[in-house]
Amino acid sequence: MKIRNGFVSNSSSSSFIMIGVDTEILGRKIDSESGIRTLYLNESTDLSVSGFILIDTDEEIEDGILSVHKINQMSDELSRKLEVKVEDIKLYYGTRPA
Repeated sequence: MKIRNGFVSNSSSSSFIMIGVDTEILGRKIDSESGIRTLYLNESTDLSVSGFILIDTDEEIEDGILSVHKINQMSDELSRKLEVKVEDIKLYYGTRPA
């Protein structure tokens, strides 16, 4: 039996991990400036998040490792760019429609 250690994907969904802010907190949509992307996480509730995607289905993190220090740096950068408190930035993960 083949075991896959990474994210699983099919043609109708993709897996992701990102740090971001609920766009409702922002009160505005974000254009994909400086790597900031908006993902719609739940179509039925219109939940969307703007932030940095750490990994998306077929992308690989170098050596499979992302340090907490690097995530903290990215959170600080996101806080400055979106003009939000670091406390409002959260880690989101799951699958979404492709």
